[in-house]
Amino acid sequence: MTDTALRLKNPSVTLYAFHLCQDLSQELGQLREDADQLWQHCANLSEPFGIPELESLPEKIPSPLSQTGNTTLTYTASLQLAGSPLTVQVYPVKIHDTYALDLTLSCQNTVAASEFSHFNPQGCLLASNIQASLGQTLVLYGEPVGTPDE
Repeated sequence: MTDTALRLKNPSVTLYAFHLCQDLSQELGQLREDADQLWQHCANLSEPFGIPELESLPEKIPSPLSQTGNTTLTYTASLQLAGSPLTVQVYPVKIHDTYALDLTLSCQNTVAASEFSHFNPQGCLLASNIQASLGQTLVLYGEPVGTPDE
C-alpha cells in the first residue's frame, strides 16, 4: 500500500491553542503584556495560507474578549486541494484567564492522505511558530474512502 492509495473525504486540520492572558499578580481585568501574542501569531499565518485578510485578525477580535457570544471568522485560502479551495475558520475565545483559539482548515473534496502536508505549509502550525504559552494541539480528520488495497 502506498501513501497515495489512501484517500480521505472532507479532510481537516484543527489547531487548538491556549495562551495565558492574565495572571494572579495583576489586578482584575488587567491583561498581560504579551496577551495578544496568540492573535499576532495567528495573523502571521496570512502569508503561508495566502489570506491577506487574516493579517487584520487582531483588530477584528473584540477587546475585551468575552467568554460567550464570539463569532467565527471564515476565510478562503488561495491554496487548493484537489481543485477545492481551502476554507479557514477562526474562533477566538476567552476562558477565564486564558485566550483560546480554534483554527480549522478544511476542504470539501476527496484527497490523497499524502496531501495533508498542504494543511501546514512551511510548518506554520507547529508550536515553534504559534508560541502559545499554555500549549496547543493539532487534530487531523478525514473520512477514509474505500479500502487501502483499492
